[in-house]
Amino acid sequence: MTRDPHAADTTLLRRLADEAVEELLSASPEEHRRAVEEEGGDPTAVAARVRAVIDDALTRHGKRRAAELAREAQNARRMPQKALRPMSIADKRALWAKVANSGAVTLAAREGRELTDSDLSAQMDAWLALGVIDEDGNLT
Repeated sequence: MTRDPHAADTTLLRRLADEAVEELLSASPEEHRRAVEEEGGDPTAVAARVRAVIDDALTRHGKRRAAELAREAQNARRMPQKALRPMSIADKRALWAKVANSGAVTLAAREGRELTDSDLSAQMDAWLALGVIDEDGNLT
């Protein structure tokens, strides 16, 4: 196995970063203000710069996460979708009761309300996608 020659450096940098963050978090706002003033800086300007850096990091993170989600969605669209064989609403209700009584899933309380036909179809699609049932409505 080949060792990463930079692994020790990366570990050290992470440890140093953790210690620096811990030090920053443990200091009071007054201590930060005094430290900036002692260095001849303007606390208001430094605070604005820190906010800008944090905002930029959050924006970049958000854009990266949005791109990841877009890739995941694109990949999901490319995957062949399973489809439950056509069945009557009565058959779907019977399957729902079978799955509910099997202990294969935990169902949220419905407060005495019956599932609508749309809710039932959506539940079947979800169970199919999760592998609880197969395309023929059999428990897996």
